[in-house]
Amino acid sequence: MGRAERQESLGRRNGGVDDGPLTRALAAAIDATGHAVAVLAPDGSTEYVTPTGRELLARFGVQAWHLADGRDPVAQRDGKRLRARRVREPDGLVVVVLEERRATYPPLTRREHDVLSHVRNGLTSGEIAARLYLSPRTVERHLRNAYAKLGVHTRTAAVARVFDAP
Repeated sequence: MGRAERQESLGRRNGGVDDGPLTRALAAAIDATGHAVAVLAPDGSTEYVTPTGRELLARFGVQAWHLADGRDPVAQRDGKRLRARRVREPDGLVVVVLEERRATYPPLTRREHDVLSHVRNGLTSGEIAARLYLSPRTVERHLRNAYAKLGVHTRTAAVARVFDAP
């Protein structure tokens, strides 16, 4: 399926109305503004990525399908970080806005980020340990390491620093 066909398909999903030309016009407008947006199908396949989005994903070495797993992939490179915010999930599609931000802390390991993602969702150390197949002490160790890198002392502050930082 080509880009125009995918856009028309996306348009038809919106209330059953065939607004393919409108969808193409909106996609062109988003492209022209330079916003970085990705639209993924429920299976994680890429439906649409703006040119700016493709550039950011390539620069940070992140594949678009990684965005569909529900985690905010935080990649850092050259003092910058990539933030991916899921903004909407209409009809099973995942709409993600990509933003490049100034990195304000040393890079976290993937596991430290995973642990903080679960903390953000309200899980206890024991629940996180069970989900990640770790011991609760290992989860606490990842949290302590993240706190030290982030310059914070609490779970709330760590989550705010990583996921809400400008």
